[in-house]
Amino acid sequence: MEKTRRLRLCYISGPWAYFTDQFDNQWGDDWNDAPYQHNAGLPYDHVYINGKEAPAHIELLAFIGPFDAPCDSQNYWSAEDINSGKVAWLSPNTSDHSIHIWAGASIEDFTSLVLAANGRVFLEQP
Repeated sequence: MEKTRRLRLCYISGPWAYFTDQFDNQWGDDWNDAPYQHNAGLPYDHVYINGKEAPAHIELLAFIGPFDAPCDSQNYWSAEDINSGKVAWLSPNTSDHSIHIWAGASIEDFTSLVLAANGRVFLEQP
């Protein structure tokens, strides 16, 4: 039986957090251009590994919480910069907490961190 890949945070746009099972190979349109909020597209549903196309499973979660995204700062980051760990996808916007949410966080860790900061996470119901 094939081991299920862990979904990991690869992109945030507004209230949407995007998770992929292909984090190390995940890409989207213009993910290397800064600022990401004016250039980057959503994560592709495929990746290339050793020159061959493979599917990427993308899951979305909606969230609210006391966070700023990198686009809320005066610095200009690309999605590639953020996913390589140069800055967190979400940082505290109040002094009430010190929680940062980094690229590569699992859905479980993301949810726990948002809740710990008194935020909320919304799951799609089938």
